[in-house]
Amino acid sequence: MQTRTTCIVDIMTKLQPVSSVDDVHRLALMAHAIWNEFFPSIIGQAQVDYMVEKFQSEKALTAQLNEGYTYFFICDDGEKIGYIGLVPRPDKNAIQISKFYLFKDARAKGHGGSVIKEVQQIAASNGVDCLYLTVNKFNDETISAYQKMGFTLSDDIIMDIEGGFIMDDYEMIMTVKD
Repeated sequence: MQTRTTCIVDIMTKLQPVSSVDDVHRLALMAHAIWNEFFPSIIGQAQVDYMVEKFQSEKALTAQLNEGYTYFFICDDGEKIGYIGLVPRPDKNAIQISKFYLFKDARAKGHGGSVIKEVQQIAASNGVDCLYLTVNKFNDETISAYQKMGFTLSDDIIMDIEGGFIMDDYEMIMTVKD
């Protein structure tokens, strides 16, 4: 199963909007691949399978897009290397980074920081005060990466996601710079 395809722009880290049915299909394949290369060691295969189906399947992604989420492929040198999902949260004057995942071979190369800078620009241009996200408490490398980007721990969240599973996360927040 091939999950990587070519992006429209091919210089540096860029965001390409997910805008078609084919894009949603590619995004679901990408989510399945990334989650299965990274998360089984943290949350177990059963929870990975459940969460991918519940939150990152074609059906789930389509529903999220219809609810106001915006998804982007993260591209580097013409290759799709990950994806990010953003959700406006007017009640908090914030943008929630709902999903932010890179293929294993694209991690720790500066792509995350570049993407966050682009998201900060999107937020600033929309008058948003902050970005926030949640991260699994046992995902130490990612927590450290977010802290290096300027996120700080703001809350401890344990959420029942049904199916006999919970998400045991930290919420992290970043003030948007003008």
